[in-house]
Amino acid sequence: MKNDYPLEEVEGEIIQIDGKPLVDVKKMPLDEWLNSLGDKNFYIPDWHFPTDQHKDEYISKIHDYSEKEFKKLLRHFLIESGSFPGDISGVMFRLECRPDLKLEFDRKILSGKNPWEGIMWTLDLLPDDPESTLKVMRSYFFIHAQQLPDGRLVGLSHAMSLIRARYLKSPQTEDEIYEMFLKISPRDFEALIARLYKEMGYTTQLTQYSQDDGADIICYRDDPGRRELLVVQCKRYAKNVGLKHVKELLGAVTDRKATKGVLITPGEFTRPAIQKADDNPQIELLGSSALQSLFVQHLGARWVIYLDRLIIEGNRC
Repeated sequence: MKNDYPLEEVEGEIIQIDGKPLVDVKKMPLDEWLNSLGDKNFYIPDWHFPTDQHKDEYISKIHDYSEKEFKKLLRHFLIESGSFPGDISGVMFRLECRPDLKLEFDRKILSGKNPWEGIMWTLDLLPDDPESTLKVMRSYFFIHAQQLPDGRLVGLSHAMSLIRARYLKSPQTEDEIYEMFLKISPRDFEALIARLYKEMGYTTQLTQYSQDDGADIICYRDDPGRRELLVVQCKRYAKNVGLKHVKELLGAVTDRKATKGVLITPGEFTRPAIQKADDNPQIELLGSSALQSLFVQHLGARWVIYLDRLIIEGNRC
């Protein structure tokens, strides 16, 4: 099995890969790049969009493309069964540095089998069940994030954004975003909040799901004059969050000697919960429009399109 593609360089610049001229796709217009996919005469990177501008342009007119054209593009971004250059070096590194880590991926490599089980089959779920497609892709991404080349991780992220943009109505109003929050799992909601706080400048850590000891997320920063330790508790509830949870968070803040506790929900809080928080400056209640405003402020107005990538990134905190 080859570890690397044969390269040809001139003055440190790669001009040829695997015997084919390398094309600088970043300078190509979107339509020219799409038409070049599959050209066997050149080495054309095709496992993700060349730039974010290409991706945003495609999404802006995503419904102009036929189902056949759309799935053709997705096939370039998804993973086929087989192997990648560099698979062996990753296995050897883990054998040397992490012999305690027993991966199914490594077992297959060492037994002479192709390590990658493709994810192309998820296309058969489209267009009927995009939610299941995205759930499978998020799990695949999370499990293989340490083994996949960076470019292929970007491609999977782009594929999920495209599927969401084409098949799922992008929520626009506060009520629609609230309903979207309720559709994702409680753990995914926690991961999304962790990703938000990371963007806000905190180092974040998701606690073990069944052993959180009053904290779903620990957020901290050590900047001069801004040293903080936050205990974050997430309640992805359809009903209003009540006084009981504020009292529990107060206990967790005390036990961990935290700067502040933040109780987060997509919806609202009961009046007694609000009163208790008002009486305790260590507690912040964050929900409804205030929570949604933070997402827009720190992750951009179109953050919903990239929901799946944000959840994945949050799970890796």
